[in-house]
Amino acid sequence: MENNVKQASSGTCNIKINNIGRIPTAPASVSSEDQMSAFNLITQLSFQDIWKIPPFQLQEGTTTIFVENPLYDSGRAWLIKNAQNQVIVYTVVAGTLSTASTADQQANVLQMVRNGLTDSLNTSCMIDVNGICN
Repeated sequence: MENNVKQASSGTCNIKINNIGRIPTAPASVSSEDQMSAFNLITQLSFQDIWKIPPFQLQEGTTTIFVENPLYDSGRAWLIKNAQNQVIVYTVVAGTLSTASTADQQANVLQMVRNGLTDSLNTSCMIDVNGICN
């Protein structure tokens, strides 16, 4: 397993993106239609959307993005499934990222979450986006 860590700091937010292993139920390959639909969903997410609770979901083409469950630290587990109900994206957003208070911090958190979701789509790996905002 490749464990690439990406890091970004903006103002008082420090965010890391970690590859935490292959999605166990991921299909062998993701169709170009599913990839495009999933990418379109990722770009639709807002900072406020990241912190919503189930049953929040968005649909685009052949894919659905939804919050699987809220986590103990106010984080969220996000999944994107295709029309065959296969998980093609799995990303955990954790830490105190929800406390980002300035527009710059919120934009940075949103971009890093989108990067994590896109990394998961491109690699079929589970991605952890974790950080601290003061």
